[in-house]
Amino acid sequence: MATALSLVLAAALALPTACAGPMQSGGDTRDLSSTPLVVFAGPVKVHPGENGSVTFTVTNRYNQSMDAVRIEAAFKVGGSWLEARRLEANATDVPRFTQAMPTPFAITAHQGQTVALPFATTAGTEAGVYLVSLTLKFQYVNSSGQRVDARFASLGSVDAPDRSKVDLGNYTATLDALALDGIVPDSSITIDNGEAMGLWLTAAAFGGAVVLAGVAYGTVSQRRAKGRKRAP
Repeated sequence: MATALSLVLAAALALPTACAGPMQSGGDTRDLSSTPLVVFAGPVKVHPGENGSVTFTVTNRYNQSMDAVRIEAAFKVGGSWLEARRLEANATDVPRFTQAMPTPFAITAHQGQTVALPFATTAGTEAGVYLVSLTLKFQYVNSSGQRVDARFASLGSVDAPDRSKVDLGNYTATLDALALDGIVPDSSITIDNGEAMGLWLTAAAFGGAVVLAGVAYGTVSQRRAKGRKRAP
């Protein structure tokens, strides 16, 4: 998924970019070479009942400040944006962020801001991969001197009815259809209940038993062979 999206973004560099967000500094919110860079730390793996943190850095690559930056993140069921489903509102044994989303902050030109979103699981949390969708909103001063809003979103934040609007061959058309200024990456966490280790231990134990059985069989065979040689 990440590779396909990277190829789309690279191909989009050759496409004409709509002037949806001209900035006072002369840039544009849709300029891929200047779009905010979001890099997740990871991988994140916890066992059921353990806590963790989804951490990422947002780097402002514009020539002017990103003001009132707001972060919205959500856990989804499914390993990719094509399969992402919202968690049930009344579900209890699912990953949950334990703090409110960060209060709005500013990122000056060409600087970065690291964001940590702590989460918790329960002993009953089902093992598997949970998608972390992300929405990034901020304000900037446009070419007319007005303060306006920009909105970036990950594909995992797109609800199923709107996924048909995603055209992996046309980045600009996708932004137009979804009313976005840009796309940021999804991330994920893995809940590991130890089944993989349990299977490994079982295999190791079985292998050890086979070795011991082989040694025992070899020992008995050797004794029998020696006994036959001594017999008159």
